[in-house]
Amino acid sequence: MRQLINPPSWFDLNKYSDSVLFGFDAWRMQIGNRVALKGFLDARESAQFSSHFETIKKAPLSDIGFSVRFGSEHAVYPITFGVASSIVEALHPFSPSNGDSCDQKLRDSGQDAYAMHAHLTVDLNASRTEIVDSFEAWVDQALAENRMGYPREREPGMSEKVLEGWNRYRILPYQDLVLWHASNGYPMPSDTRMADCLFPEGNGDKDVVRETRRKAKLAFTLATVRQLSIAAAQ
Repeated sequence: MRQLINPPSWFDLNKYSDSVLFGFDAWRMQIGNRVALKGFLDARESAQFSSHFETIKKAPLSDIGFSVRFGSEHAVYPITFGVASSIVEALHPFSPSNGDSCDQKLRDSGQDAYAMHAHLTVDLNASRTEIVDSFEAWVDQALAENRMGYPREREPGMSEKVLEGWNRYRILPYQDLVLWHASNGYPMPSDTRMADCLFPEGNGDKDVVRETRRKAKLAFTLATVRQLSIAAAQ
């Protein structure tokens, strides 16, 4: 696969300049939108991805309408109709049997946006003790499996300092370049070339890009969307 020398014609850092004003809720929207876009790529829903990414290319700080569906300020909460519909859509290309685990199918298909959440059936006619005992037995195993499958460094608690770091290292334009390269089947440029794209004023190098990549990997997850939701509500 050929490696592109220049950034794509739509890429313009000036379009991201207002992100320095973002608070927790605005970042929640932007992170949630990119998590959703990556979900379309992972599910090979190229038409859905392309439709929404066209908006990002023209105005990257737009709300394309996905952040609310991918997070909550609670660790346990009732599933909404929107999320249920999204799960059905994500599973639609497959032909699972009645006995297959919904969450396992989501994991197998690369749907990280859903695979890091659990979808359970709870018998509310059972006693509280039975429900709690069953849940505790399930959650210990589920947490262990999830942390093995999705190892993740832990950032400090969500704060203005974290948001400042995201801006300083330009994780939004970086992630949009990652999504665009992935959608076109192009390998990412070298870190030195990425430094030229992300920091054309000369205040970045390959080490800075490595830190940008590390921060982006931590930021663009459902866990971060939930942390931002909590911070915005306080």
